[in-house]
Amino acid sequence: MTVTTRAQYETILLKRLGALLIAAGLDGTNHSGANADLNDPLGYAVRKLGGTVANLVSVDDTDLATVAASKLDALLDVAQLRTMENVSGNYVLVDNKTGPYSQNLSQVKTALQADIDKLRTKIETEYGIGLASMEITPLKIVYPDEQEIRFLNGD
Repeated sequence: MTVTTRAQYETILLKRLGALLIAAGLDGTNHSGANADLNDPLGYAVRKLGGTVANLVSVDDTDLATVAASKLDALLDVAQLRTMENVSGNYVLVDNKTGPYSQNLSQVKTALQADIDKLRTKIETEYGIGLASMEITPLKIVYPDEQEIRFLNGD
């Protein structure tokens, strides 16, 4: 099967990441070829693989066609990586600790970062594409009454 349309690329990416996008408040269901939350990842992947994008906020079939068909898997993996990075930047998780009670929601963020690192390594190894690294660092706020809140937002 050859992927030739933006809608087809979106369908594959949403099968891989739809639930994650939804959890981050992004569009994880629309695969009509106009999913705004996949513009950046698809455009980034096209540019990393030597293609060109006419409009950064509206990647279309013509832009995707500037990448050789032999690089289909690389395009999907690089777009997946960028999508995961975008989710990490949009997913605000808070660790709460009040007395003996705690909520460690940052575990999701930690697992996502590990998945991002694994995919980046795969892309570098399998396709020989070097990608810049993005690391998420938690911000810790400690209140005088010993209530602790951590914000992880990727900024």
